[in-house]
Amino acid sequence: MIGALFALLSGMDRAAVRSWVWLLAAVIGGMTVPPPAVADLQKARGPATGRTAAAQVERYQVASGTALLLKLTTPLNSATALIDDQVEAVLWSPVIQDGVELVPVGSVVFGKVVESARATDRTPTGSVTFVFKIIEHGETGSRDTLSTQKITLEAQRGPDTGRGRGRRRLDPVDVAVPGGMRLVAMTAEPLMVRIPR
Repeated sequence: MIGALFALLSGMDRAAVRSWVWLLAAVIGGMTVPPPAVADLQKARGPATGRTAAAQVERYQVASGTALLLKLTTPLNSATALIDDQVEAVLWSPVIQDGVELVPVGSVVFGKVVESARATDRTPTGSVTFVFKIIEHGETGSRDTLSTQKITLEAQRGPDTGRGRGRRRLDPVDVAVPGGMRLVAMTAEPLMVRIPR
């Protein structure tokens, strides 16, 4: 077969021989090397193993009633807070269950204001109530649905220094919570988290 190929090429001029050589090289190369698009796709997928990317992550359940130790990153004020305003906080202590760290320090929780009462003459102490709905795992970046019990922050008054038994009118006081305040959120439902194996 190779002899017949050389005989065919020897009867052609140089330009025709070059064309045939290029065509032959392209055909042979196409049989041994995958096209660039396929090679790029294989690199993106990584080495072929029997497991998919989803199999590299394990799912764990955090029990209902678990305490999440949080540091508030969103300042809140009952004088300005509106229903559905976003509230964010960060875990300052990990969630550990059966010796396994399920939610690491630095994980972020996202929630919203569900009730807000501005201080008035009628209700002299303001309050803000919020819940958390989403948690973002600090290592994997995965987000999972979260449901916490309501957290209510209410304005605090100093001791009454008034004398006598007459009823005094109290000045309205709104609750103002700076970013960085620590609080505890209790999970209202089991929380599913995904962590790497």
